[in-house]
Amino acid sequence: MSHQPPCVGREHGVRATRLRFGQRRPLFFTPWQRLELRNAVRLAAHRLTHSKGTLRFQVANVLKQIDGDLAAGRLKYRDLDWNKTMRFAQDLSAAHAQDLRAAIHLRADTFWTFDQEQRQLVLATGQIRRVPDLVTQRIPPHA
Repeated sequence: MSHQPPCVGREHGVRATRLRFGQRRPLFFTPWQRLELRNAVRLAAHRLTHSKGTLRFQVANVLKQIDGDLAAGRLKYRDLDWNKTMRFAQDLSAAHAQDLRAAIHLRADTFWTFDQEQRQLVLATGQIRRVPDLVTQRIPPHA
């Protein structure tokens, strides 16, 4: 089975896979992101099934891969202080801010996103040290 995340476009999926296997530090994985990711996988399967498209993954296998990434330390599960996070969300009140609020609350060093609008928002806060441009950046293939 391919290790490409099924819930992102082909181009971003290849980049995400290279980042997944080439990275050195674990990525924070919050309850919010867990919910979003699991729902995105299920929604992709539902849409492909109902559009008579080819389903090239099994939901259970993808969810097992996520659990495997947690067990292997590639993802690091972190809970949030939801009251503090939501108060901060109201202060930010910007589109695409949920993941940013979580990253700032967790004092993340690096913020990864394929969304250029979200990236600009993260840069504008000045609170995350590294915000790589994953859309235009060349990412070497995993050897």
